[in-house]
Amino acid sequence: MMRNIILTTVLCLLAIVAVKADEPTVNAGNLALVVSQIELRPHRDAVIITDRIMQALATRPESYREVLAWADSHLADPTDSLYSDELYLTILERALRDSVLTPAEKLRPRLMAEALAKNRVGSRAATIDYVLPDGSRHTTAELAGRHVLLLFNDPDCDACARVKQRIADNDTIKALVGGGRLAVLAIYSGDNERVWRMTHYPEPIIDGWNKSMSVVNDDLYYLPSQPLMYLIAPDGTVLIKNEPSLRRLMRVMLSDARP
Repeated sequence: MMRNIILTTVLCLLAIVAVKADEPTVNAGNLALVVSQIELRPHRDAVIITDRIMQALATRPESYREVLAWADSHLADPTDSLYSDELYLTILERALRDSVLTPAEKLRPRLMAEALAKNRVGSRAATIDYVLPDGSRHTTAELAGRHVLLLFNDPDCDACARVKQRIADNDTIKALVGGGRLAVLAIYSGDNERVWRMTHYPEPIIDGWNKSMSVVNDDLYYLPSQPLMYLIAPDGTVLIKNEPSLRRLMRVMLSDARP
């Protein structure tokens, strides 16, 4: 397996770096193709390949910085088709270990790495407290024993409204909720109670407001944009994080929820 990984790494490097005379530059046009191919590999292999690519590029500081900037623009953006916080985190961790960047240049990678390390896939999701429109107080821990589709949303967000309606119109989601195998919890983490109460949350969505502001104030979750969804397993571990697409989330949910 290691020989296969090394070969893949070399091929990826050849695709990424175009050598012109004595000045190597990043072929940005091929980066998307390289990442899409890496993501087809098993997760462990993809992480190893990504780390080895950055390690090899450390001898080419200009290319190294260009790849880091490209990753910051694409791998870190949940709305980008190449979004992968795990591969991005691998790049950030390598950048923090290597001596290519100056201490000042490492400030943003360090902050981003800390943010992305929260609620990683396979880890236990941080508990969120919330209130319902009737004033009752609850926490996500009460939903243990079934899958939880956690929807972070903003009442003023048009895209959030569209996602909520797609959830409400999805017969599979309604069947899973009705069978007690899934709970759909929308969390508003802002401070405008009036706007929250004026916003419609169709069934089967549970309408929750993080009134304590713990999501934001305690940095419980890193939310680069909204709407974003998490899929939490019945044992409380994260299956998907920061996913804007209901279609992709449904594929994983149906696979994991199969009896």
